[in-house]
Amino acid sequence: FEIARLYALQGRFREAHDVLEFQLMPLAMDEAKMHTLHAYLHRKLKDHPDALPMQRTNWKTLAARWLQTAFRCDPLEYWGACEAAFHDGGDGAAALARAEQNRGLKAQQLMEAVCDYWGIGAWDEVIALCDAALAKAAVEKPYAKEGALPLRDTLAACNSYKNPMFVYF
Repeated sequence: FEIARLYALQGRFREAHDVLEFQLMPLAMDEAKMHTLHAYLHRKLKDHPDALPMQRTNWKTLAARWLQTAFRCDPLEYWGACEAAFHDGGDGAAALARAEQNRGLKAQQLMEAVCDYWGIGAWDEVIALCDAALAKAAVEKPYAKEGALPLRDTLAACNSYKNPMFVYF
């Protein structure tokens, strides 16, 4: 899986796809992140010069198939929810809205998806998701009080987009 991620980070989408398709797929059919990466690669291959003709014309169907497989492995796959929105032509706000529909601590899980995209060099997606999080943070109510945080405020902090990491990314 890491070899495929490294190829994606280098923009070598065809090689990343081939590693997933021919080497890992038979061994790890129940890995949601691998299927999400596979869907991302099909979305990127649609315009890539090294893509096979079938990958250029059928990318949407192929990517949708891998996203469905990812959700069968893990129905709460946050990265998959974000990728599904990008797959459908949405922006960062659409990805965030789709991912929030049935997820828990939203900021914590969004940070995980941002790191997943960061790890494969998907800078446009990282920026789109962080911008959407920062836009939501601007209208959030403050959650913390002075002094020690009670448990309810600690949970609110994990659920808040007022996280300095979104600015950092």
